[in-house]
Amino acid sequence: MAGDAFPAFPAVEILGLNPPPFRAEAGRDPASLSVTLGAAPEDLAVLRRNRDLGVARMTVRLPPAKEEEILPILDRWAKLIPHVSG
Repeated sequence: MAGDAFPAFPAVEILGLNPPPFRAEAGRDPASLSVTLGAAPEDLAVLRRNRDLGVARMTVRLPPAKEEEILPILDRWAKLIPHVSG
């Protein structure tokens, strides 16, 4: 992974976002740590909690489906994003 990015995973709320050994061993500035969460859940409370824990970016996973199924999912995400973006 390039730069100071540290990939998170679904257990982020269990493990927390404080991997000091990784930062210290690499000699990185803790303020430069950037966390991306893949396959974020479609749950506003969880999205806000992840944001508050320091997750910089969250991606969504879409099913391999036709437009009729994907568009409503994207519409729901479009309503959630303003509530968690800075």
